[in-house]
Amino acid sequence: MLTILPTATVSPAEASLRESERISNNALMLLRDATVFSFRSFWGSNTDAQLLVLGTNAVVMFQKHQATVVYLLAMGVDMDPADYTPPLPYHADSDGRIFLD
Repeated sequence: MLTILPTATVSPAEASLRESERISNNALMLLRDATVFSFRSFWGSNTDAQLLVLGTNAVVMFQKHQATVVYLLAMGVDMDPADYTPPLPYHADSDGRIFLD
């Protein structure tokens, strides 16, 4: 016969903390998934020539992506480097234009 052990009693404050932690972790996973989806969609659907004509819009997007990844990694979220490292080396000039290396 299976005996079900009683669950440990937790205080309302601890229960609230656990729920807050669960919600926070879910939010981080949603942000990670959206970041990876955006990254894969962008790099998987643009040719070299299309990337070059994006101009300063690409630089702003790359900077936001990098800041989001840095935040997620700092929060302890596991991410595959292939999901945040551009497959093509690039640099931006002082005007904010993208050039592929």
